Amino acid sequence: MSRRGAVVAAVAVACALLVPARAQAQAGQLTLTPQQGTEFPDRTFVLTFPDGRPVDPASVSVTENGQPVDGVRVAPLQSLDQAGVVLVIDASDSMHGASIETAFGAARQFAAQRDPRQPLAVVVFNNRATVLLPFTTDGDKITAALATTPQLAQGTHILDAAAQGLSLIGAAHMQSGSVVIMSDGADTGSNETLARLDATARNERARVYSVGLQSSDFQPQLLQRIAGSTGGSYTEASSADQLTAIYHALGAALANQYLLGYRSLQPAASTVEVRVTVTGVSGGARSSYQTPALSASAPRSALSTSRFSDFIHSWIGALLVACLGGCLVAFAVISIFQPRSRALRRRVGGFVPEAEHSDSDSSPITDALYEGTERALEGTAWWTRFSEDVEISGLPFTPAQVVVLGLTAGVLFSTLLMLAFDSPILLVMIPLLPVLARAVVLTRADKRRFEFASQLPDNLQVLASALRAGHSLISAMAVMAEDAPEPSRTEFKRVVAEERIGVPVDEAIAEGGRRMNSREVKQIALVSVVQAQTGGNTAEILDQVATNVRARFELKRLVRTLTAQGRVSRWIVTALPIGLFLIILFVNPTYVQPLLHTTTGHILLVLTAVMNVVGSYSIGRIVRVEV
Repeated sequence: MSRRGAVVAAVAVACALLVPARAQAQAGQLTLTPQQGTEFPDRTFVLTFPDGRPVDPASVSVTENGQPVDGVRVAPLQSLDQAGVVLVIDASDSMHGASIETAFGAARQFAAQRDPRQPLAVVVFNNRATVLLPFTTDGDKITAALATTPQLAQGTHILDAAAQGLSLIGAAHMQSGSVVIMSDGADTGSNETLARLDATARNERARVYSVGLQSSDFQPQLLQRIAGSTGGSYTEASSADQLTAIYHALGAALANQYLLGYRSLQPAASTVEVRVTVTGVSGGARSSYQTPALSASAPRSALSTSRFSDFIHSWIGALLVACLGGCLVAFAVISIFQPRSRALRRRVGGFVPEAEHSDSDSSPITDALYEGTERALEGTAWWTRFSEDVEISGLPFTPAQVVVLGLTAGVLFSTLLMLAFDSPILLVMIPLLPVLARAVVLTRADKRRFEFASQLPDNLQVLASALRAGHSLISAMAVMAEDAPEPSRTEFKRVVAEERIGVPVDEAIAEGGRRMNSREVKQIALVSVVQAQTGGNTAEILDQVATNVRARFELKRLVRTLTAQGRVSRWIVTALPIGLFLIILFVNPTYVQPLLHTTTGHILLVLTAVMNVVGSYSIGRIVRVEV
């Protein structure tokens, strides 16, 4: 065959390779072939560039029914782990002489020009399929396997040989694979069927490319059906000399294929037209598919992994696993070397009636976690105030328990949202539950302080009456505390208990006023100091203080009533975007997909969260009026 004829044949073969049975290229330069084994909503295609040019994944754009598709993943087929090729060569008696020699020569050229990272396997067949070389990237082994031609025999089991090639791909657990089968005759007695072969190719995400060598017994129909049903292509050679050009074109096509994947948002039971364009390449490639009816399951695409695996391999997952491992090691060390350690509050709680706490049956590890949290935070500026708020709120938890439970619930809630909707940006929801727990503590503490302030005028009148009856200030306060309602009862009993253990009465009263944020109680401390130094009619002074407190409290009630609408509006406005986002996320997840899976959406979510916090704080400052 002349050199000019070989060039013409190579061009013809390359053009034929660009026309698979399932998706023909519209522009003549790109080929888009649906990948076997993927189902809606995951879509995976093989994108082929016949001219061998390198492709920048960022230059590839995909549209479905004219709408741009987000989250497109493009990867060279050879760069994927174990994306190999199986050469299946006919070794029947009809291939004797120059045919088998030319076939193996073309196979050697194919192996030489392939990407060195691409695994290659060789199967020969006649009345049975024989694995001449399993998958390997070792060039010496490939050269040795193709150096000599095999012994020929009767029989042409084409389907069995193709099935053997697909089984090699499956046994190697390859993400994608191709089988190139060459034969010059018709199938004679294969046990495999075309339907089973097609199903196997789908399961293994493989394509079969067939090459027909014309002979007296040649029947191209089967080879064409194999290639068409598996997403490959069929090429025909009129003589053995054309095999070299055909294998060269096949190698060039397979060496420049890209796996393109994304998740479709098209509705069920609709026809979808897919168009792929590449910057710098004229025209584009087209394909189409029919979306199925609604289904509860959707197989993974060849480019995707499980959500749990993606999370574990992300930096966030690695950080959480590392923190969890460190905590487990710390818990083990603490439980071994300090199994009986208890906080000071728990050790002395049995001797102080005002600090009664039930000793829970929690494990040493849990106790160590709470104690470690308390030790780590007790040096911070806000911890003392937070501890007082938890104690005043009356919640059945210690401050350390509130912190640990809030953070744990926030991490679990955000992680479940992230895994359920496959979006790491949902981890910004971690502070939501801790902030909610802090808001509950503050609300309950402020409520009890307000109740204390409303009870104070009556309590001061009882205190003044006890002083007129001849009691000292501290004994009169003890009498008042016995009949006072909560939370006044607890707070004034605390003042009496502190005075009994040696704390000056004015300091004990002033501390109670600071805890309850009451300037009136601080005035009582000042009265006690004046009485101790100069004497005087303390009962009369307390009556005047009670009158002033009652008038001030009435003003506070008025201000609280006037600002009630603003305070309620603050929490409604704050909770509205969060609640609507979560409701839409669970009811119609596809509606918020652009926010969860695009960079612009992530920026908007973070900006919205910041603006929501700033707005809530601003409204709170506006409606907070000090009296």
